Amino acid sequence: MGGVITDYQNKIVPLFLAHLKEVMPDKYEELGKENQELIKEVNYVGRKALLKTIAPSDIFYESSSYPQFNEKWYWDGEFLTYSSGHVSSFNITKNYAIAEIKITPSDKSIITISSNEQVTNETVFID
Repeated sequence: MGGVITDYQNKIVPLFLAHLKEVMPDKYEELGKENQELIKEVNYVGRKALLKTIAPSDIFYESSSYPQFNEKWYWDGEFLTYSSGHVSSFNITKNYAIAEIKITPSDKSIITISSNEQVTNETVFID
């Protein structure tokens, strides 16, 4: 009781500041002029965003409990192309090698940001 809530400081405050920067950039700048220790480089890693609004980059699916199911895909701005990792089986045949798998995502496709380089001015966050 009465101590510092570090989890709140480390998670909620940066998320609030990131939202402020996205929604009200003028207020964010004003806050920065008044209180510079609050304004740091925004870390977007772990946030959810619409896939079609991020920069071309590697996209990762990471299983929380089973790392053998992790996947790596490449987003080129139009298609997701499989790079490596776990692939579920295909029922059409057995005994095959994967040459290429391409997915056309919808406008509602969501990914988890894994690198700040994925974020652009066009990125739409959903969290």
